Amino acid sequence: MRAATLLVAAFFGFGAWQAPRLLTLDDLVNIRHPSAPKWSPDGSRVAFIWDRASVQNLYVIDASRDQPGVPAAVTTYTTGQIADFFWSADGQSLMFPRNGDLYQVATGSGNVPKAVWQTEAGESGITPSPDGRQVAFSRGGDLWVR
Repeated sequence: MRAATLLVAAFFGFGAWQAPRLLTLDDLVNIRHPSAPKWSPDGSRVAFIWDRASVQNLYVIDASRDQPGVPAAVTTYTTGQIADFFWSADGQSLMFPRNGDLYQVATGSGNVPKAVWQTEAGESGITPSPDGRQVAFSRGGDLWVR
């Protein structure tokens, strides 16, 4: 069996290009996969989920300039997934389900997510109303509005 050598000029995240080199297992683990981009209510920023080695965190990038800046981490979890998220009506924070509960975090760096509510039974499909004042979700086979 013949071994193949892969050379890459990889762009890992938002940063500088790296010179061609051998691709390692660590390189593959460190590749970040952005997903689920969502515009802020005023259209100036984009929030998204960035997955690295099956750990997901929320990031925000300024989209109001010709050249977007570097994404800012809004959450800094070391384990776990973020299934989905949505912007608060005023665009100052993000809401997301985690471990069956709803959390809120301000979009500036260094903020700690706080539980909006915690229940013994987990919620799923948490969706904001058009005006952002309520959410609908399912829990235990029932539809809830809160």
